[in-house]
Amino acid sequence: MRFTWPALYAILFLYRSFFAFVAFAIVSRFTTLGDTYGYALGTMAGYHDKYGIGFDSNTIAFLFGYAIQVLFLSNEYVSAIAFQAIGFVGIVALLRSLSPDFRRRLVPFFFFPSFTMWTSIPGKETFIVLFVCLVLKVVVDWTTSRRLNLPLLAFGLLMVGLFKPHFVAALLFVLGLALVVSYVRQKGIVVIVAFAVTIGALFALRGFLEERAPQMFLYHFTGDSARSTREPFWTEPGDFFAKAPEGMWLAFVGPTLSEVRISVVHLFSYFESLVMLGAFCAMIGRGFSRIPVFCFFLGLGTIFWILAPNYGTGVMNPGTAIRYRSAWLPIVFFCVAVLMTREFGMAWVERFRKPAAGVRAAPLTPARSA
Repeated sequence: MRFTWPALYAILFLYRSFFAFVAFAIVSRFTTLGDTYGYALGTMAGYHDKYGIGFDSNTIAFLFGYAIQVLFLSNEYVSAIAFQAIGFVGIVALLRSLSPDFRRRLVPFFFFPSFTMWTSIPGKETFIVLFVCLVLKVVVDWTTSRRLNLPLLAFGLLMVGLFKPHFVAALLFVLGLALVVSYVRQKGIVVIVAFAVTIGALFALRGFLEERAPQMFLYHFTGDSARSTREPFWTEPGDFFAKAPEGMWLAFVGPTLSEVRISVVHLFSYFESLVMLGAFCAMIGRGFSRIPVFCFFLGLGTIFWILAPNYGTGVMNPGTAIRYRSAWLPIVFFCVAVLMTREFGMAWVERFRKPAAGVRAAPLTPARSA
């Protein structure tokens, strides 16, 4: 049987649909699914009673769920499949913008169970995955063919800003530097200096961020269904920065070793996180000495700028960490599997170099759409 990419996309669709079904039928017995049922049934009353009526990310998700319920006679499983299809569209759009070689490197990450489950069930995560992948697609198109799809970029950034404003920093970092370094010779120096300058700006805003950290806790961990299972993370002035490395680790891994006994879900999430981290290290380490400096630091800076603004939502509850992590994981997947590779960097440089006789750049995009 001959392998085809459309067949793999179909498998991915079915795989995500299966996890959406499993989440409702099985996983809900072991852990809370937050607002999932409200999104699936399009029930906005409770949310609007608490926060009022307005056009925001919750309203968009609720309205989508409501429309599915009207069309398909109030079936939460059909609603779950419809929600997962949103994220699926973004994943496939990103994959199709890459050549088969890079697709093969990237696509296995999209099969990790926790990522699949939390971006397949009704919720905001599936919308975020769509919009994040669309912005990353614009980055790929720019580096491979010098095409900058401004309407798609504006739409993607606008919607990411509406759903998760703190994701925008990472996307602007990779996009802005991708535009700049394409036309400079000392790409590595430019990226390192830019990374250092942005960290300096972050440190300069430390007073404001220290004030906002407790508000982040109150926003995410107050209410009838919200709860923190850990002690307050920031207890002393300066903790937001001093505890940032520990916080980023917790936001990525989720449960600690001592918490894996709480439930089967915690145990699985912990070991899955270690496997994922091992895969990242293996992929980067395998060709570390050959990764172009500018690609390495561009990827490292992008990962830092997705972790730094988001770690506060993952340090108070391991389950929340795993769910919120799923929305920004495509950025990390892209950096590790595509951006931080010699092949991508060399082909990128070649694309923006004046064509030389007899010299052709290695393909990054497919000759024809799959």
